[in-house]
Amino acid sequence: MMELKTFVWTETDSEGFGDTTLGEFKDNEIDLSDDEARRLANDILLSLRNGEHITFRID
Repeated sequence: MMELKTFVWTETDSEGFGDTTLGEFKDNEIDLSDDEARRLANDILLSLRNGEHITFRID
């Protein structure tokens, strides 16, 4: 089973931080619980406010 991961980085810290695993892929779809979806949305908004970049990975 494959998972969605997020990785946060900045122009000055390209090594990044905050590698987070969310949800699982099944039949070409990702299934997030309500809590995982909220956490992902909050993480994206917080990163944008802090001038950070987010990379999504599928592992």
